[in-house]
Amino acid sequence: MNDPVNCAVVEAVNHMGHGMGLETIAEYVANATILEKVKSLGVDYAQGYEVAEPKPWILTD
Repeated sequence: MNDPVNCAVVEAVNHMGHGMGLETIAEYVANATILEKVKSLGVDYAQGYEVAEPKPWILTD
């Protein structure tokens, strides 16, 4: 969040993906501040602890 180079990289990759007709996913979204930032950059999806806790591949009852 505080590194302008990292933000520029995320913005550039998101722009390239959209230019290629792809949807983009932000990984490691750990808190609400990061989630709001990736939303403001136009990223389509997010994954990480702010969105949901990790789950095992095989769910058991």
